[in-house]
Amino acid sequence: MFDNHIMIFYDLCGNANRRRLEMLEDALTTLKWKAFSAIPALLHFNHPFLPGCEDGLSPHGFIRPSFVTDTFHRAGEFFPELRSKTAPPRKSQLLGLYAMGSVGTAFFTSASDIDFWVILDSKSFQKPERGRLERKLRAVEKWAIDTAGLEIHFYVHELSEIQRATFSYDSENAGEFGAILKEEFLRTAVYVAGFEPSHWHGEEPSIDFGAIPRLSTDQYLSACLTQLDKAFTKPFKSSLKIALLRSLAARPTEKMPAEIFWERIGLGIQPDPYILLLDYLWNHFQKIESEEQHNFLKQLLYLKMIAEENSPERARRNKDRIIAARFQAVGKPIDLDYLDNFFDWPFERRKGLSDEITRYLQDSLREISSYLGTSQIDPSRLRRLMRKVMLRRAGGDVLESITFSDVPSKGEQVISIVFNESNEDWLLSLERFSGRPDLDKMKTERNAKTLVLLIAFAIYNNLFNRNKTDLRIYPSNFSPRRLNEIIDSIEKLIAMETNENWLDTPSKPFKHLIVLEEPEPRNSESRMVTVLTKTTWGLIEVRTYRGKKAMAIMLTDLLSLPLPDVKTEYILDPIQGPDPAILENIFLKNDEEEDKETSTIMIVQDVNEYILVCRGKTVLINEVQELIFSLGQFEGKVSLKGLPSNETGQMLCEIFGRSARSRASIFRFQEGGRVTFLLTDSDGRCDSWESDKDDASYNLRANYRYVYELLNGKPFDCYSVEYRRGMRDAWNFSKIPMTELSSVTLDLSFVLDSTGVVKVTLGNKTIEQDSMDGACILVANLIRAARKVNRYYPPYLTSLKFPMELAGKIPITEAMRKKREIETRIGSILQGLY
Repeated sequence: MFDNHIMIFYDLCGNANRRRLEMLEDALTTLKWKAFSAIPALLHFNHPFLPGCEDGLSPHGFIRPSFVTDTFHRAGEFFPELRSKTAPPRKSQLLGLYAMGSVGTAFFTSASDIDFWVILDSKSFQKPERGRLERKLRAVEKWAIDTAGLEIHFYVHELSEIQRATFSYDSENAGEFGAILKEEFLRTAVYVAGFEPSHWHGEEPSIDFGAIPRLSTDQYLSACLTQLDKAFTKPFKSSLKIALLRSLAARPTEKMPAEIFWERIGLGIQPDPYILLLDYLWNHFQKIESEEQHNFLKQLLYLKMIAEENSPERARRNKDRIIAARFQAVGKPIDLDYLDNFFDWPFERRKGLSDEITRYLQDSLREISSYLGTSQIDPSRLRRLMRKVMLRRAGGDVLESITFSDVPSKGEQVISIVFNESNEDWLLSLERFSGRPDLDKMKTERNAKTLVLLIAFAIYNNLFNRNKTDLRIYPSNFSPRRLNEIIDSIEKLIAMETNENWLDTPSKPFKHLIVLEEPEPRNSESRMVTVLTKTTWGLIEVRTYRGKKAMAIMLTDLLSLPLPDVKTEYILDPIQGPDPAILENIFLKNDEEEDKETSTIMIVQDVNEYILVCRGKTVLINEVQELIFSLGQFEGKVSLKGLPSNETGQMLCEIFGRSARSRASIFRFQEGGRVTFLLTDSDGRCDSWESDKDDASYNLRANYRYVYELLNGKPFDCYSVEYRRGMRDAWNFSKIPMTELSSVTLDLSFVLDSTGVVKVTLGNKTIEQDSMDGACILVANLIRAARKVNRYYPPYLTSLKFPMELAGKIPITEAMRKKREIETRIGSILQGLY
């Protein structure tokens, strides 16, 4: 005969389970409760009209068809075909279905998700069947969210792994610390379908989950590291678990909360699992004389409910349930009315809560670090978490993260961003202004150099909600034209996840977001460039630039950093600005080995300026002729990428497209009194030099003679390039006739040999010198004498011959540079003679 005391305990367990389900029904909307009630039937049957049916092959059916809800009736409301097809499954394979976590507790809200454990017998399942079951469960999850907005998650467990407390599905969060997960399951589980748990001691067949294994102090602390990692994004959910693990580490041999829970059930008490856990922790914090931490945890637990519940009526009912569960009787009471108004707190008070959370995490890490050296605590993992804490108050030029992702914030009603003309910065206020803001009276939460930084700050710290917040910018004409795109891109940048292991390596850029604004299109000095850089450490670094040269300085700064891992994004708000397609290529990583003999140059046109980017360096150019000269100063072969899609780009394509031909070319550009020459050869090399207008014809003829000599008489071209404003082909290339090139005033020839002897021929005179300096002084004196007759007599070489071992091996562009070096020395000596 079944023992009467056991029957009483069984009834107490059943009553506690029913009470949890009643609380769950009260917390859920009617539709969500109906969907919850229907779920066991969807797992029990496998008809084609039900979610997840795979030709009848999906594992289904509870071996013991026992259900705590009117599941068939509820499922029939969603699937009327089921009402006539409720015959038992031919092959039932599921042992049980349990919900766990906050389900049916005073802290469950209508926004909470529900975790189900589906329990199997490992002997009756093959791998293909397990896969089909997983797909069926995913289909039911989708059905629940699509039909009723009920977020559920199924976790499949073999009974043997629960008994051993080794959960293979999640080695990081459970693994060898499965005892923690098992303790939570036995304390919070709600029986839904299938076999009841054996610790209820019922008469019917049941399943035995086994005892909770004991862990050592360092094992508990190691599990605490996992929860601490989660707490950086969701502290409300993790802080209580962190406190439990710290208390278990301090008292590893004492009873666990789940054991106390079932003892109280036997005494006729129906404890709320969360209230019981608070009571358990209150005893711990009293022993270590840290009652204020318990008070803080109570606040976080209550705020979790405030954060999740959108309906004021449901929030009020949740509060009543929490009070009825004797929440205030555990430890010291807290001011619930004050916490109810969290969304009306001043911003600085919310920031203060975030600081308290950070200090709590620091204290937890400090306690764990005192056990460093034990086998279970990974020092590198502890070091990464320590770094995360420090980064929350990194300081310097980073976007401040002063809240956590689940610190409640539904967005401010209004955010006003005001330009402070006297300081040339921007101010952020949470006030609404009916007219022009009074800077002396307004309450400023933050200030920044650019408008974009304040928008990013508001998004990063949960102040901005696009569905609720009225974002106002003063003056309104300074509002970016692409404001929505800026907001979208900032949200995506913030949401990007980085790898935790990167905290062990030096921080570097992960992705750049570059925003260019031009609030006054006619005033280039009003330009503002804001750079938000997500780093591999998860920080968002900020850089700001202002003025006409903002883009060039920004590119110079960023190119001094390692290239980012993710493609750089640009938002260019001005009417005229650089081509984003060209800018995107600047920070792209090139997996191909860099050709050291080739200078790959990107040309970024920014309004009327050009920015040359090559090998991590930038050059700002103001006019086309200066651009031509700068291109000729790069050594080696020149490869242009990202040519401007305008008339200047067409001109450059015409010039540098010639490098693929077999002929060298000289191009002459003239603007005002300055003449620029550009020499290109058939290998893609180039050289440039400048001359005064009066001297240009001598210069060109001498250099033409020299190139002709280097090419051993092979033909090459000379062009005069002229800009014709308003014409269809703005840049005109006209060939310079040979008659203008063939004659020179006087031949000036230098012959070098390997011993350093220089043979100089000037006109009909040939003189040998034993040094370059002596040769240059001699030529300078001869030219000075010649200028008494012709004051424009040029110091240009018409011939420069190299030693035999170098002849024919030096590119014409390098030979031209060597010739110009000698001419410069002669010119310098000449200036000293006058």
